[in-house]
Amino acid sequence: MKLFRFSETISEHKRFSTEIDENYESTLDGLLVSHEKNFRLRNISMLEYMDFLDTYIGNKMIILDTKKNLINTMKTCSML
Repeated sequence: MKLFRFSETISEHKRFSTEIDENYESTLDGLLVSHEKNFRLRNISMLEYMDFLDTYIGNKMIILDTKKNLINTMKTCSML
């Protein structure tokens, strides 16, 4: 029964991971570089840059938490 629940959880994490576009994380990182450059060149204000950083960090946390949860669930499942 426990193994079945872990299997379902792994499937959910994998499904969510695949829903995130494969190129999304690299596109997000590219946007960070672009925003940093525009901020240094004073093409965008500090408020715009900070707003972007807040959004960037939130999105990055979702991606990394999803990967971490998948790995942890798989480790836990392999220990059974």
